[in-house]
Amino acid sequence: MNREFTAPGPGTWTLDTTHNSTAMTLYAGECFTGLPRGFREGCERYGLLMSHLQPEFLHGFMYVQQVGIVGKPGGGPPPKFVFQLMCKIHPTLRRRIKTAHDAFTSRLWLQDLADWDRMKPDSIARNTALQSPDLSQMGDEELLEHLDACYLNAKEMVYRHHKFTVGSIMPVGRFLDVATRNSGLTPMQVASLLKGSTPVSRGVAGEELVQLASTITAAGISKADLDSKPPVEALAMLRAKSEIKLPLDAYLAITGHMLIGGYCISEKPYRSRRISSWHELLMPWHPGRKLSLMKPCKNSFGIRFPRRILRNLIFLLVMRGKLTACVMSVVFTMTYGE
Repeated sequence: MNREFTAPGPGTWTLDTTHNSTAMTLYAGECFTGLPRGFREGCERYGLLMSHLQPEFLHGFMYVQQVGIVGKPGGGPPPKFVFQLMCKIHPTLRRRIKTAHDAFTSRLWLQDLADWDRMKPDSIARNTALQSPDLSQMGDEELLEHLDACYLNAKEMVYRHHKFTVGSIMPVGRFLDVATRNSGLTPMQVASLLKGSTPVSRGVAGEELVQLASTITAAGISKADLDSKPPVEALAMLRAKSEIKLPLDAYLAITGHMLIGGYCISEKPYRSRRISSWHELLMPWHPGRKLSLMKPCKNSFGIRFPRRILRNLIFLLVMRGKLTACVMSVVFTMTYGE
């Protein structure tokens, strides 16, 4: 069957491969209606000259367009001298430019972090409540009502995620800019210093993963014990041990419903993977190998010293830009909670 892909409007539309590599269902696609709303608020808050990202779906594939704050959607930029003049006389552009200056002066992302710390528990509570019921025990009407509730919640989570996207990248972008200009290091070298700097950088449910892996290892369970068993039997074996059941359930409560291949409900959830894959993921987190800022690291200069000292040296380089360790923690603290 041949399908024609016609641009949904004038201007440039880019295929989005970040959220899904294949076509999405109509149900999942509708959840992304919260994306422009979140981006619009974030862009306005930080004075970006972009209004928002506009998503559109063609045969299930997601395309996005950058929409400016002036002009028609899809229209090209004016000549450089015209745009420079507009920035001086156009009220909307002048207001955005002043907002951007004020955002950096006040380090607005710290306020975003405080707002996220208040919103994050609510996001977790909403998601946990929706994934807790046993769907096999629901009747048709009850299941449809549950799907409606999941849809509304997913749309809200997409909104919340993109509302904080702009603020979360600002301090790290500034850090990379100032650090590279003052140190002569490449962005890759500078960014590598942040690896493991907070528990969040371990990934979703990082703390729960450490606890579960330690418990499994202490119980004497090996990869060979899991390789030959189907997931259901392997889970039953793990849950049969009282000391493993509690940390396992705590870990799967957060990660079990995560989708493997993208953001569409047609993807398989994490808990459906072969248990050997789970075990391979858990293996690096055996007792005594917890991530630590004091773990010696070898940098591009061939010198070995604690990561904390190395990171502080970089911070000394960027103090001219008034960037602090507190600011640097923003992006990592804000990345989890959807």
